[in-house]
Amino acid sequence: MIDTILLDADDTLWESQAHFDKAEAAMAELLSPWAEAPVVDERLLAIARQNIAVWGYGVKSFVLTSLETAADLIGGDVPAEVQATILDLGRTLMTHPVELLDGVYETVESLSSQHRLIIVTKGDNQHQRRKIAASGLEAIVNSYEIVIDKTVSAYHEVLTRHGLDAERTIMIGNSLASDVVPALDAGLHAAHIPHTSIWAHEDITTDDDRIVTLASIRDVPEHVASLQEGTPS
Repeated sequence: MIDTILLDADDTLWESQAHFDKAEAAMAELLSPWAEAPVVDERLLAIARQNIAVWGYGVKSFVLTSLETAADLIGGDVPAEVQATILDLGRTLMTHPVELLDGVYETVESLSSQHRLIIVTKGDNQHQRRKIAASGLEAIVNSYEIVIDKTVSAYHEVLTRHGLDAERTIMIGNSLASDVVPALDAGLHAAHIPHTSIWAHEDITTDDDRIVTLASIRDVPEHVASLQEGTPS
């Protein structure tokens, strides 16, 4: 029996990575006098990976990573106009409208009638809270968790805080690296819903035969029902 559903937010409930893709493309254009686009992309990713342990995930971390990347590739002081453009990219990322993905609202609303729903997301606390509020889903779900990272221990902590049984809980998300594999390793059920855009840092491949992939969030109710019956779809 599944009684609780944990829902990833970015790129599972609403569009996110596509906005970062545009910002990264703008960075490549901005730094084109100093480096070719593939080099800019590589440095952004490498520096972001170094900075995650310090700055975490989210827009603020992206801005700091972008400033550091600019300094690295320019090889000296970053021109004021470059700094200003990077800050503008950050403001755009922080303030763009929340766009629910197809089928999300009606599916979440339907699931809420029979299951406890908790949004589990990572990133900047203030920004994620604003997006949850703007999404219109806050009144439908039971709660939300904004974690530093999605690890096995983080999922255990969520279970403990909410008094959940791992075997009666399923995590739904678009990232194998964050939403699926660590949730499975923590003893939860999990289902993967691929999205058209994924950050390279999150893009992993695995032959883990525990992974269930669904085509759309619209398939979640049927999948959960199949788990109730003991015949996973």
